Amino acid sequence: MFTRRDRSSSGKMPTWMYSPTGETPPRSNKSSSSSRGGSFDAMNPPWMSSEADPLLPDKDTYAEIGLARRKLLGPTCVRGLTDIIFFVLFVLYWVGMIALGIVAFVQDGLTHKMQYLTEPMDYHGVSCGLNASVYYPLWQSNPDFGVCVASCPHAGDEVRLHVPWAQLNDSTITAPGARPANSTAKDRVVVFSAYETVANNFVCAPNGTDAFKDLPHVSQLNDAIGQYIGGIRENWKQLLSACGIAVGLACVYLIVLRFFGCLVLGLSVVGVQVALILAAVQAWLFSANSDAFDRATQNAFLVLAVLLLCGAILFFFIVVLMVQRLVLAGKFMVFGTRVLYQLPKLLLLPFFHTFLLFLVFIWGLAVTVCLFGAGETVQVEETLRLPGSTETVTVLVASFQRSPMLRWFFLYHAFGIYWAITTILSLTEMTTAMAVSLWYFAPTDKATKEKAFEVDDPVKYALEGIAGNHVGTAALSALVVAPIRYVRNFFMYIEDVQDNESLGSGVANVFSTLFCCCIWCFKSFVIFISKEASFVTAMQGSSFYSAAKVAHSLITSHLLRIGSINRIGNASVLLGKVIICSGACLAAYILMEADDTWTNMAIPMLSIALFSYAIAHTFMSLYETTINVLLLSFTLDEVTHGGRGKAQFAEPDFTKAVNDNLRPKWQIVL
Repeated sequence: MFTRRDRSSSGKMPTWMYSPTGETPPRSNKSSSSSRGGSFDAMNPPWMSSEADPLLPDKDTYAEIGLARRKLLGPTCVRGLTDIIFFVLFVLYWVGMIALGIVAFVQDGLTHKMQYLTEPMDYHGVSCGLNASVYYPLWQSNPDFGVCVASCPHAGDEVRLHVPWAQLNDSTITAPGARPANSTAKDRVVVFSAYETVANNFVCAPNGTDAFKDLPHVSQLNDAIGQYIGGIRENWKQLLSACGIAVGLACVYLIVLRFFGCLVLGLSVVGVQVALILAAVQAWLFSANSDAFDRATQNAFLVLAVLLLCGAILFFFIVVLMVQRLVLAGKFMVFGTRVLYQLPKLLLLPFFHTFLLFLVFIWGLAVTVCLFGAGETVQVEETLRLPGSTETVTVLVASFQRSPMLRWFFLYHAFGIYWAITTILSLTEMTTAMAVSLWYFAPTDKATKEKAFEVDDPVKYALEGIAGNHVGTAALSALVVAPIRYVRNFFMYIEDVQDNESLGSGVANVFSTLFCCCIWCFKSFVIFISKEASFVTAMQGSSFYSAAKVAHSLITSHLLRIGSINRIGNASVLLGKVIICSGACLAAYILMEADDTWTNMAIPMLSIALFSYAIAHTFMSLYETTINVLLLSFTLDEVTHGGRGKAQFAEPDFTKAVNDNLRPKWQIVL
């Protein structure tokens, strides 16, 4: 199998093919007779003292481990551009994003037309005011003919209005509320008998039918999505305030975590549990207050109280199940704090990437509002058939004709925002990983007992190295998971439709559920591989594919330890993310509660929840990535220098902590 040049004089395997434990792997049957005098003992196999060998104890496994050893270049290696194709693809995609934004802005989406998303507009094209509603007496035949009412009418109510009658000589397009110069007009009082309506934000929609949803895209009556998007424009100040609160909470939590790591971890668990219980009690008290709330609102509060109580119980059981992981996370946070003590500039890194996230967030919301506000406002002549008679009246109606094509481009825009945010988060993790690997692989000064860095400023070196060479790798690692997410969400949507409409057989539903579970498992695996591959890229400057091969070899040969890396890192900052997101959402709700309906609050609340999570991830990943990269660097250190206990750059207490807490239980038993 090997040439004479690849063998030593004693006939042993090449040095790079040795196992991580320092022992020679078992040979194949063909050469077993000539290798009995080697270091492999059948009565005491190497997997009795290692967690790696029993998983894949063949020559291919050792070849992959040897590949990792030969390709470990170190964080100070000469770097070049990696994954250039995906970098170019990312740039071209954003060129299209900018072009789409320019088209949306040219459509005057932020001027008078935006009122059709945020305010009730009558058939003149004039706003009814913030405290009024718009009612469509002839919605089946004239869906643009809306009139202002103080409150939504009920069946049998009379709605009186003065209709200006105009005779048009042509279909001249004019500004909203204006009449052509060649028209004549006079007022006429018209009385409409109202049908039963229900308030849908500022629109009085017909109650008991959904037929109005199939009307052409020319009316506020069936523009529910536009009304939800309009809440972004109405609450942009509250959104910015909530973002600032999220950044402040993240800063405070990170600083406190820096000095009181284990204590903060314990207090966070207790705080979340107490908050859930208090919220459940408060919701139950609201449900019992018949003087302040109607019956429907009381029932809603009662349901909320039950859900919060169930959430508190579920959180308690999760904490009980995760207590070992939380304790382990507390132990390894000490080593993360040690790294941040020598690399204080790492604490400033999240602010830079948060600024980039903030720019993407503002751009995304502004273009979204413009896309949904884009359209054309024209004056059209419509004939109204008066109720109870055969007489008709011709009026000028300001018709806002939405642009369905630009609204469909929102999917392109949304994916671009998702790709940009995940790429920025990946760049944050890769920069932190490179800085931490510079710290780990630096020799320890015997006099000061601190790391002696090979570069003057490790954080600046890491930031320049990642931003200058590995943006394509970050874009690829963010892109590779997106199609799997969309496929899984699509099948989950189909499954929900089948459940709601009682469609499909039981066997089909079972297979659909199993397929969703398989996609979820595959997605989790791809996310894990991609994350570890991005860390390896940051540590040695390789492309995504080469880094994924090294990451796969490490995972298959050190399954327990690499698997624990992700568990420990997530547990150390998960509660911090929950606290920051909850605090930002609560602040946004308080700021918007005074004069907003739920329709106006839904999309802004969802936006702040997603953005606050991105902010929390940017700050909290500082600790999470530090712990993960320390353990990954330790594993690479051991693999490179001969196996367990042979790491050259690890500090003694860190080695002891890994061996005491991340050693397989079956080794302890044996």
